[in-house]
Amino acid sequence: MINSKNYWGIITQFGDFFVIEVMIGVVLVGILIPIIITLVFDKEVRRTNYEQYKKWQQESATAYSEFEQADQEEPSSSSDHSS
Repeated sequence: MINSKNYWGIITQFGDFFVIEVMIGVVLVGILIPIIITLVFDKEVRRTNYEQYKKWQQESATAYSEFEQADQEEPSSSSDHSS
């Protein structure tokens, strides 16, 4: 007689191996790593990101200078509100 528990163990071991090794390996090595390499080393993407960063820097500097001007234009009077 053949023990069915041994076959079930072999099937689960193969399933675990397939899910852990093959699927994760295919997803990481075959899909995610090439996408990351493309995004990191693609000149057009880097140029676009750099332009967006420079634009953000200019907008931040403009907003800060406008805030400073508005702060200086307000009268800094320390009035006493006692009755």
